[in-house]
Amino acid sequence: MTKVYCISGMGCDHRAFKRLSVDGYEFVPLSWVSYDDTDTLESYAGKMAVNIKESNPIILGLSFGGMLAVEIGKLIDVRHIILISSAKTKDELPEPGRLARYIVKKRLIPPFCFSIPNRLLMGLRGIVPLTERMSEFNAVSGRFMQWALKVVMEWQNTTYPENISHIHGTLDIVIPGRNVKATHTVKGGQHLMVFINAEKVNKILAGILENIK
Repeated sequence: MTKVYCISGMGCDHRAFKRLSVDGYEFVPLSWVSYDDTDTLESYAGKMAVNIKESNPIILGLSFGGMLAVEIGKLIDVRHIILISSAKTKDELPEPGRLARYIVKKRLIPPFCFSIPNRLLMGLRGIVPLTERMSEFNAVSGRFMQWALKVVMEWQNTTYPENISHIHGTLDIVIPGRNVKATHTVKGGQHLMVFINAEKVNKILAGILENIK
């Protein structure tokens, strides 16, 4: 089976991909690696790339993981990159505003807040739809969340590899579709449509993977 290496969103682990299924393909989640406070999104992508032992891989990234996939694609040769509910450049991300930038940069939100599975904090984290069952995806430390939010806000990327497909939902409120140049759109899809709307996502993935050269 052909392997597709998957990088999850900042508040998730391998469970975010458990509903993905395409005949002939194995979805292989990549585990988070240790980070330093001085790491940028680009430098952390280099650390994640070390976990990919296959040459010319197919990489799938969800949300934060998609941004990492874009940066990995600049470091190593990849067969194809697939983004789901993500952004290829800084211009596809929403503007957080001065106050939010200050709060995140100064790390004024205590780490423990990111570990409380309630609707408000899931919304602030970008884990939507806002439903209690998504608490199972709270799989990283609060400090990791602090750092990850900071590097996303500092990400200044303007370029990406050409061999990329981008799946985005029309109801994504974390990364609104108005600024996203997606190659495939899921009507009614929210930020975690990879889990909530898996049937639709799987159908699109099958078409993308079938046409990868």
